[in-house]
Amino acid sequence: MVRAAPPPPRYRRGVLACLLGASLLGAAAAAARLPAASHGLLAAAAPARPKVKIWQEPIPPRAADPFAPDRAEAGTAEAIAALTGSLRFLPPGVAYLPAAPGVPSPATILGHVAGAPEIGRAADVHRYFRRLAAASDRVRVQAIGSSEEGREILLATVSAAHNLAELSYFREAAARLADPRRTPPEEAEGLAAGGKLLYYVVGGTQPGELASPEMLAELAYRLAVSERPEARAVREQMIVLITPVAEPDAYDRAVEWYRRNLRQHAGLPWVQLSEILAPPYAGHYGGARWAGAGDSGLGLASTRAIAEAFFGFHPQVLQGLGTSPPLLSLGGAAAAGTAAPEAPADTATRTALAAGADPWPALAAAVGAALR
Repeated sequence: MVRAAPPPPRYRRGVLACLLGASLLGAAAAAARLPAASHGLLAAAAPARPKVKIWQEPIPPRAADPFAPDRAEAGTAEAIAALTGSLRFLPPGVAYLPAAPGVPSPATILGHVAGAPEIGRAADVHRYFRRLAAASDRVRVQAIGSSEEGREILLATVSAAHNLAELSYFREAAARLADPRRTPPEEAEGLAAGGKLLYYVVGGTQPGELASPEMLAELAYRLAVSERPEARAVREQMIVLITPVAEPDAYDRAVEWYRRNLRQHAGLPWVQLSEILAPPYAGHYGGARWAGAGDSGLGLASTRAIAEAFFGFHPQVLQGLGTSPPLLSLGGAAAAGTAAPEAPADTATRTALAAGADPWPALAAAVGAALR
């Protein structure tokens, strides 16, 4: 015998409500036709009945929009997901590019999202920052130097529009806080309470560091247009300084080398790519190693540019972005001491990841062991 499939839950709830409503209406109509005396008899004879609780299937909560309050730019969420090895490591805040009418995203100017096999030159990254500054009052761009081969070195400033309108005050406050010789403790406390945190991020400092410039373009765009609480908090409480390509000569040489040697092999596993991931450039292409190499004489143009920005703004935080092998690959090969595979070779690591365990402590320990 073929049994009809039961109606869907919402339909069942609707039928139940209709039947219950019809029964109540019918009983009310029948009671209205009885004489008044009968009403009294019925009222006197009717025993007290407990309230009937009608079970209703719980309605599942509606899935929240993972991009709210932003709206994702078409195609960017899919492109970023496709370039991410595991979505476990993709926070919702960076899983898309927010759409902002009138403000171009890096994907529209560069032609791809950060992390794609295609990589733009320094001029492409700088062109995007200038387009972003022209479209948003939350971004300013200025040249802070020129490389040995004549390429620009830029500094972008990202914050709320009213913070940028008072940028000279915040620069002076940071300078006074940085010099206790002319700022007594009482004044320093007031300046700290009324000032903003200046955070300086520097990318593209050495050959082979190809990820940070375009990532910083996306960071500037997100900070400028996103309405997520964390982006709004950064705009209100901080002034973010960005040099996307500190060493544009080394960056462009590495991009050209990548396009000749690696772009056509982008789909190869890491164990094969690791054999050719070393651009053969030295000299002034060594990059802006103002701390690591001790360029105290300011011999490099990139060192002079970064020093000018640092002593011009006195940021409380200076962060240089580098490039490293994928942590999962390095962690998986650390124990065996062999070339890193595409995925962790350690069975225990794979089991822990599959069970939903936090992988970062184990990965940090494996990276530390490999570096030692």
